[in-house]
Amino acid sequence: MKNSVSKKPTLGSLIAWVKIPAIILLTSPYTAFGVQSPSTISKPTSSLTYDKFEISQNWPVACQRNNFTQDFLYALAVRETGSWETPYNTSNGQGAYGKYQFTNILLRALGYQRQGRWTGKNGVYTTAEFLSNKNNVQEIAIREAFLLNWNSIENKLRQRGRSLKNYLGRTIGGATITSSGILAAAHVTGDVTVVNLLLTGRTSSDSNGTTNLCYLKEFAGYRLPRF
Repeated sequence: MKNSVSKKPTLGSLIAWVKIPAIILLTSPYTAFGVQSPSTISKPTSSLTYDKFEISQNWPVACQRNNFTQDFLYALAVRETGSWETPYNTSNGQGAYGKYQFTNILLRALGYQRQGRWTGKNGVYTTAEFLSNKNNVQEIAIREAFLLNWNSIENKLRQRGRSLKNYLGRTIGGATITSSGILAAAHVTGDVTVVNLLLTGRTSSDSNGTTNLCYLKEFAGYRLPRF
């Protein structure tokens, strides 16, 4: 009688036993879940290729996103409205309107309001027309706000002998400073407070207690085009 030889367990039987998909066992635990291995992540470079809203940079894991502007706008709208539906026709009851919660101060700065009245810019003459997103006004206005805030921050820094190029890629309060983070932070508390944050590290918050540092971190690393 021949000695019986016990069969070695196959990879398939092991997978069935532990109930783990084969792809996890056959690949790196990082690549199996679509996450870049820490060993392959480069540290931020000291020399940045800088243009108006985008820099060529290797970001830390938390900031590595290959998203485009629409992803950034959607994420911002969800945060501002508190709704996955991101409605245009909404108000917080505290003077903030629409999908991106435009304040009266911002609407005046953009030329949509003057002395408590709508100016008719882009064909909008009433709050109702603005909330209905007449002529796609809210999407136009948020891009105008980005450009206004970016230029204002850059100009204020230049008055102090600095530039946004001096800060992009660095960290502050645990947040990597990126173009999209700067725009989001300025949207929540204003351009002046972002300048103060960059120069002194002092944070500011809106009426709900949300800080510009929170937005700087939360919205870091989105790819943006030239507006």
